[in-house]
Amino acid sequence: MPSLLEIPPELVEQIISDLAEGEPPSRKLIYEQPSKSLLDHDYHPLKDLSCTCRILRRLCFTSLFSALKLNMEVGTGFLEFIKSSQLAGRVDSLVLYTTTGCLGNSSFLWPRMVEVVDRVNAPSMTIIFPPSLFTEILPYSLNLDHAWAFSIDYQVLHLEMAPNSVAPKTPEDVVKESNVFAMRPWTHCTYNEGSSVEAYSTYEYYLKDKPSLFCPSNSNQFVRTMQNSLDHITSLDLITVFPTNHLWSFGKFISFMKSLRHLRTQLAPTPSNNILDDPSSLGKCQTKDLWMEFESSYARLVDFVAGGGYDEFELGALDQFTILDYANAALRETIDGVVGNRLDEWERDRSGGRWTRRREDQKAISQ
Repeated sequence: MPSLLEIPPELVEQIISDLAEGEPPSRKLIYEQPSKSLLDHDYHPLKDLSCTCRILRRLCFTSLFSALKLNMEVGTGFLEFIKSSQLAGRVDSLVLYTTTGCLGNSSFLWPRMVEVVDRVNAPSMTIIFPPSLFTEILPYSLNLDHAWAFSIDYQVLHLEMAPNSVAPKTPEDVVKESNVFAMRPWTHCTYNEGSSVEAYSTYEYYLKDKPSLFCPSNSNQFVRTMQNSLDHITSLDLITVFPTNHLWSFGKFISFMKSLRHLRTQLAPTPSNNILDDPSSLGKCQTKDLWMEFESSYARLVDFVAGGGYDEFELGALDQFTILDYANAALRETIDGVVGNRLDEWERDRSGGRWTRRREDQKAISQ
């Protein structure tokens, strides 16, 4: 049997290309409950292939580092490797993560993050942090008063920009602003807040604020510091499982996205998530409360999208609204009942849970 190196070079390149196409866990599991599973990957055939010999290592090298994962608590010798290997601009996906272990000394987090993003210059960045550490990369403080009730270990913020986009400011200026949304001209945002189920076991759960980018501790500070920071974003995915009462704050946040065209939401666990079958996860929670909040949250969201629920917020540029939960056949009847005639003026794709603004509405908005 001939060895791999004896077959035509174009076939070797095709094999390497096929092995490199697998998505990293941070992308495949982004709609699941945020956990360390986002960082683990037991199956890495391209890496295994690159370890067989020097020739294959060289052939695999660029594809091998198309997706990079970096623990922010580790030193920056990694950056020297990026420079010496000429990988800057060749990385497609950058994953930055840390743990609660750096809570006592988190002042280094943002400057180091700016340096890494500037050196790597990847069009896609995924941040996996404990909720409290997002305060370190934002110009406003999060409302963490009730974080104890939710016990969320990690949240995920995923940002994308067009390839070869130019940073609008110097790294020095970006460090001063401490605003992850302003460091690059991001056009897409996915935010996975995690599950609120644990909070439903507490007294007056509906009055508790989930630790969230959408729940600033000071509304005036938020408005003052976020002006123009979200102007480039055209699409947003929000995953917040069984939210309690913070979607009003979400309306305020999203109103800053002047170019937003596509909004996708998920408010229930994916079918592969067994949280509702696990008594230890549910605690004293009543499942009827979960589904009551699920329905009322979607009612508020749909009113917001339709323009009737939040008079002070405008979503006139929105072209498309997708309810990701519609992929779960068991939830379709509930969602249909909630949406009702609220989006009658929009064209609907029942198979995908997607509503598209009709063209005559678009003309009316532009006039």
